[in-house]
Amino acid sequence: MTLWDTLKKLDLSPLGLERRRSPQRYFCTPIGAHILWNTGVDGVHYCTVKEQGERIFAVEPMNTPGEYVHPVAESLADFVRLVLACGGEAAISQAWFMNQERFDAFLSEDAPDAARQAVLAQLAERTGLSPMEEPYDYIRTLQSGFSESSLRFGREYPRDAAPPIADSGDPFTPPEWQDILVAPAWKVSFGGSFYDAEGHGRCGKEQPLDASFDWNGAHWRVPAAYICAKGLVIDALAEIDPEKVAAFLSRFDEDFSEEALTDEEQERIIRDNPLNVQANAQIVLNGRVTGASHGSSIVWSPVQPGDMQPDREAGWVLDHYGMDKTRAWRICRWHFPWSEGKKPAVRSLSLMLSPDEVSYSASRFTVSAPGDIVTFAHPVTGEEYTLTVEELTPETLPPHAGIPPYFTRMSCTITPEPPRRSLSIVDCGGPEPVPAIGGDGMTPDEAAAIGIIGGTDGPTSVIVMSTPKGERKPGLHTACSRPRFAPAGTVEWRVVFYVKPCGDISAKLI
Repeated sequence: MTLWDTLKKLDLSPLGLERRRSPQRYFCTPIGAHILWNTGVDGVHYCTVKEQGERIFAVEPMNTPGEYVHPVAESLADFVRLVLACGGEAAISQAWFMNQERFDAFLSEDAPDAARQAVLAQLAERTGLSPMEEPYDYIRTLQSGFSESSLRFGREYPRDAAPPIADSGDPFTPPEWQDILVAPAWKVSFGGSFYDAEGHGRCGKEQPLDASFDWNGAHWRVPAAYICAKGLVIDALAEIDPEKVAAFLSRFDEDFSEEALTDEEQERIIRDNPLNVQANAQIVLNGRVTGASHGSSIVWSPVQPGDMQPDREAGWVLDHYGMDKTRAWRICRWHFPWSEGKKPAVRSLSLMLSPDEVSYSASRFTVSAPGDIVTFAHPVTGEEYTLTVEELTPETLPPHAGIPPYFTRMSCTITPEPPRRSLSIVDCGGPEPVPAIGGDGMTPDEAAAIGIIGGTDGPTSVIVMSTPKGERKPGLHTACSRPRFAPAGTVEWRVVFYVKPCGDISAKLI
């Protein structure tokens, strides 16, 4: 078995090394690259390059031209030894801009916790390798004299030797930004994004539209669509009053901490944010409805908290379309594949938008036994509901190292029967202290990222809100608490309603 075969069987994600079935390539990923791991941060990934043998490279798309790619190890074995010495990958990819003192300080600040120590021990045992003695000297010696010109890149790679300087007369470009590049040549492709202006694949032909409509509290502009080989790309910009943004931001002082908020307070912030104008999009092209295959959005606001600055790429979009930078904007881009797999003649075109649902929590409650009854009101409509507990059962998940095993299952009926997917019942409990782990186990945070609804910052519940399969009694719903490391005494629940802030709209573009 080769070293790579061994590494493929190990979960190295706690060390910042994630293996993906279809790893994403970026404009600065060298031609001939075989991506080994992604880090999940800023597009950073590690690869070998066909013409460079076994040498391992770190690719960082957020860097500047000439600093996107750096060699970090002459072989896979050396890379593993570096990981063992550095306690993960973070110091390896960033060593290129550090001196020895800063590198050592970084290692001290980023010392492995119990979870990473367990994975590092397993990595050393399975590979039989030992930590690199002088990791900083090794990396910097390898990088000495290296130039990206020794690699080949695709056409998206920036090659301008002397890029132009930002316009100092722009009132939204602060002095410290004067050395930032101005907008690159405007190009839109079916696989591109706002942050990859060159795009992927052939660029589409811009079709001016100049359509506008009012919807979801904003004035929308649809300046153009782009006819590409794989589909149609549409840009839509929602214009928002900056005074509303300023009023919203004034609610938060310098001591504001999101961690101190209740779930209900976080819901309200999301609902009240005037820039949170989200939409699901479809088009009616020549009488045929097609949904977006993917999309993205960015925000421009002349009002920013603290010393933050407006989004640079958003400003470039506004400049291209000649929009007013004294206003606030949410800029959306949707990609619609050709329904028949080939480009048709565009005879008629409409854009259909449906708003994302927002959350409203009803009051919290506890129950202790079957037959308990709870009444609650819809926070928006005021409609009264009655929840009757049918079953309340403590249950245990199958054993798995580090995963909390204990949870409570509640089966209930709700009258009147709510519309499908209009609400969920969630456990209000917060994260529990992490118990000590041993051997090659995992921490609850890792378990959360792998098998529980939520992220590594701590899930609050596991939600099931549907009629159980095979259940004969109509209208019976099931909610499960989040798993715990000890059986829960009483679980505090709350009902969350999902409400559309406005109706759907269909706007004719052509």
